[in-house]
Amino acid sequence: MKTKKSTKSSEVVLFPQQPALRLIYDNAPIGLACLSLDCRYLQINQRLTEICGISVEDHLGRSVRECVPALADSVEAIVRSIMETGEPVIGIEVAGQRADQVEGRYWVTYWHPLRTPGGEIVAVNVAAEEITERKRAEGRLRVQHTVAQILAEAATIEEVTPRILRAIGDCLGWDVGALWRVDREAEALRCVELWHKASIEVPEFERASREFTFVRGLGLPGRVWSSLEPEYIPDVVPDENFPRGHSAQREGIHAAFAFPILLGREVLGVIEFFSREIRQPDQELLNMLATIGSQIGQFIERKRAEREVHHARDAAETALRRLRETQDSLIEAEKLAALGRMVAGIAHEVNSPVGISLTVATSLQQKAAEFAAEAARGDLRRSSLNAFLDLVQAATAQLVKNLGRSAERIQSFKQAALDQSQAHRRDFDASELTEQVLSHLTRELKQRAIVLNLHCEPGLVMDSYPGPFGQVLTHLVVNAMTHAFPDGLDGTIDVRISAAEPDLVELRVADNGCGMAPEIKRLAFDPFFTTRRHNGATGLGLHTVYNIVAEQLGGTLSLESEPGLGTTVQLILPRSAAR
Repeated sequence: MKTKKSTKSSEVVLFPQQPALRLIYDNAPIGLACLSLDCRYLQINQRLTEICGISVEDHLGRSVRECVPALADSVEAIVRSIMETGEPVIGIEVAGQRADQVEGRYWVTYWHPLRTPGGEIVAVNVAAEEITERKRAEGRLRVQHTVAQILAEAATIEEVTPRILRAIGDCLGWDVGALWRVDREAEALRCVELWHKASIEVPEFERASREFTFVRGLGLPGRVWSSLEPEYIPDVVPDENFPRGHSAQREGIHAAFAFPILLGREVLGVIEFFSREIRQPDQELLNMLATIGSQIGQFIERKRAEREVHHARDAAETALRRLRETQDSLIEAEKLAALGRMVAGIAHEVNSPVGISLTVATSLQQKAAEFAAEAARGDLRRSSLNAFLDLVQAATAQLVKNLGRSAERIQSFKQAALDQSQAHRRDFDASELTEQVLSHLTRELKQRAIVLNLHCEPGLVMDSYPGPFGQVLTHLVVNAMTHAFPDGLDGTIDVRISAAEPDLVELRVADNGCGMAPEIKRLAFDPFFTTRRHNGATGLGLHTVYNIVAEQLGGTLSLESEPGLGTTVQLILPRSAAR
């Protein structure tokens, strides 16, 4: 291959007499050029002029630094590397601008040394392929993936807004981004977050953005709010509906786009971005941004719904807790009221016999004092002694009579109470009633981490009193929950109901809790004994359960308990309670 110098001493014409080769060179599908070792253009083909927006006449014989100053440093570094190593440099991506435009472009380049027959490197051949559209497509895919990942990991939109702005700016190659939220009271958009590349500063534009508010149709955010569609401005400086145009011009801001954060047809906010380049509208970009805006809107609505559900659940749990507390208070109050009624009734019934007894005792006390005084004076006569003894005998008889009347009144009061409680005797399935009663305790058992094992034999029909039966069962299970597992310890409660004999039913309530100390077990059935006074309860304890079982249900109750080995309560009940 021969070369000869043209009228420009630095220009080398490679194909002076070979038009066919020149035709192939000019019509190659990629850009081609040949650079001298001092980085001057020796040859340029037609495709490279199209890619770079240049002309052959303007570049042949001139240096890269003269023609493309922004790329001069990187080009010179590559040429030096080829001269030093003799090796080609493959696949270098170059970002820059066409000579006839200000918008950024991307190329992938391949650099090979051009040698003489003796192996001396005399020039460098360059091949360039534009990849601007591919880079933009990759950026769009990357930003969609990144934003989706950010939203998937986020708890609130406020915490991830800076990350979303940075992701969009970095992936798409834009310089400044801002988020505007709708102020419903003022019916205006306010800037709540602003991001810019670390390599630039835009203090005046940032200040203007934070100070401005936009109503529908005003400025870029207001236009998006009004149209519900993404908007693109190639250059904001001459735009008449861009109130921040003065600060944008001073700080070199030009192209802009904005898109709405939508929930259905409601605009929740607007995101806008700016570039220091003039860029032409990109419909695929706008379509992608519309999708991202909808994703962010759905995220905000989902988090809003989650907060409402969380608040509703908290309110329901609080209401339920207060209801349970109220129920417990009512139960305790009813117990106290019942106890008060019983005591008042007993007091009323025995008041008269006791009053008479008190009168007799007072009279006897006076006579004894008179008798003692006579004895002290030495005036005691046998007649006085006999009279005093007769009085003592009569008073004693009267006291015995009055105490008997009091006992009769108490027994009568007790029988009346029992008769009243037994008024609702009927046939019922004991297994079904057991399951129904325990279903109301399921929530509390779960909260205490207590496992309930229920074993019910079907077909256990009883002719008895379902109310007292359910009361006894509830008391035994609640007693096990609250006493067998102190300090929040979890455990197991086993409830088993089965046929003991043809006419008997066995109900067992067993736990694997802390059990009872011997002194507690001895007092468990005593009247008014309870281990719950420490937490403010006033229950009547197992004595009440024992009386209900014995007197209303006609059964028997037994208790087995060892410290650390749990407690078992066994009830044997007749299928038909005595009428």
